[in-house]
Amino acid sequence: MSQLVYGIHGQVRFRNEQEKQEAMDYLTHSPDVDLRLEHNEEQGAWAEEKRIYFHSTDGVPECLRRNWNAGIGLVVGRINAADLYDEVKAVRDRG
Repeated sequence: MSQLVYGIHGQVRFRNEQEKQEAMDYLTHSPDVDLRLEHNEEQGAWAEEKRIYFHSTDGVPECLRRNWNAGIGLVVGRINAADLYDEVKAVRDRG
């Protein structure tokens, strides 16, 4: 069984393997998703932040919508979970 809970505080939770797979398929293939490494430590934060940004609500699986926070500007939602970011980035990097 793969990891279903992500984030230091468990802020991202998938209910089962099928839900996680649906999320991973979307996160790794959607042109409306950006992975951003924000250097917030340069502005006084403790460290950099790894965020997943969503630019549209179209086609976003419910399992991701219920796990995201409100976005800012053109970003409709975002997920702040470094371990999920790392897993998605690794899949994207493999192509």
